[in-house]
Amino acid sequence: MILHRRVPQPLELRALRVIPLLAALVVGGCSTPPTGPDTLAAGRRRVVELINDAGSVLPSHEQLGDTVRSDQRIHLGFASVDATGLDRERCYKKFLGFSMGSDGAEQPEVRTIVDFPLGTNPQKFLPIIERHWRSLGYRIDVSRLHNSRYPQVKAFAGAYTIFATSLGDAAGFASSPRLTMYAVATCLTATGNRRQS
Repeated sequence: MILHRRVPQPLELRALRVIPLLAALVVGGCSTPPTGPDTLAAGRRRVVELINDAGSVLPSHEQLGDTVRSDQRIHLGFASVDATGLDRERCYKKFLGFSMGSDGAEQPEVRTIVDFPLGTNPQKFLPIIERHWRSLGYRIDVSRLHNSRYPQVKAFAGAYTIFATSLGDAAGFASSPRLTMYAVATCLTATGNRRQS
C-alpha cells in the first residue's frame, strides 16, 4: 500500500496565508491603554500638586496683583489651583484605530493660565521651570523649547506629564503675555493599576 501525500489546493494555500495575517491584525490592532499605579482619587490630587509645585517658581499673584486689559480685570502671576479646576478624559480601548468603549479608567488633568505684565517675555520662565523639574529628578523634554510660536518644556514624573508653554510671541498674545501650564496622568482607575497594556 502506497501512501500519497495530499497536496494542498491553491485556495487552501491562500487561506493558510491569510490566517496569520488576521491573527496579527486582531492582536496588534487591539489595545487597552495601560494604567498607572495610583488610584483615580490620588491622581486627581497629584495633578493639582504638580501644577502648584511648578507654579511655585513663578512670580505669584500676591507679588504682581491685578491689571485691566480691554476693560477686563486680569489676575497677574501664578495663583494656586485646586480640585475645582480638574478635568478628565476617558480612556478607551482601541481596535484598528477605532475607540471601542471604556472600562472606567480616566486621565485626570488640570490646567492653568499665568498672565504677566505687558512687556514681559514669558519664555524666560521656561528654563526656570525646567531647572526646578530637573532638581526633582523628572525626565525632561526640551525639544520644543525653541519653537518660534509656542515654546514649551515638558516633564515626565512617573505616571504624570507636565507641560509649560509660552504664549508671549504667538499671534494674538503679544498684548497678553502668558504661560499655560498643564498636568495630566496616565489612565487611572478607582482601584489603581489593575491592567497593563
